[in-house]
Amino acid sequence: LKKNQILIVEGLHAVNEKLNHVLPKKNKLKLYISPFTTIGLDRHNHISTTDVRLLRRMVRDYQHRGYSAEATLNSWMGMRYSEETYVYPYQRQADIIVNTSLGYEIGVLRAYAEPLLFSISKESQYYEEAIRILKFLKSFLNIPSVYVPNVSVLREFIGDSYFE
Repeated sequence: LKKNQILIVEGLHAVNEKLNHVLPKKNKLKLYISPFTTIGLDRHNHISTTDVRLLRRMVRDYQHRGYSAEATLNSWMGMRYSEETYVYPYQRQADIIVNTSLGYEIGVLRAYAEPLLFSISKESQYYEEAIRILKFLKSFLNIPSVYVPNVSVLREFIGDSYFE
């Protein structure tokens, strides 16, 4: 880089020092961006951040890549293993952590995710997981996506983002 130029490296692995060790620490600002859900369903049950991320992934996979819910569920455990091994141990190295969770997002994602989950057949190995998620989604009202600003991070998953 030339003097006063900025390099932006995006991706889950960008905070891993093993991958960016050639850049001096004084020249890096590491951001870790993820939804950290703080909403409780009741006094004892909280919304799993993992479930929010799965819903986001499932909707984005379908909207932008044409993948079925079954295809997303099929790759999910591998993604979780990779996160546990290659991302989470390094997230504390981030200089700034940004919580992208939105209080209303599950209501918006519900309208997109339910049809995908209903398409999973009883014969599928992911049927029970689909039923678990569908039961979870029943706790939320559907919120039409028309109410989501086009600059919202949620648009990355449902589409029609200002940034596309």
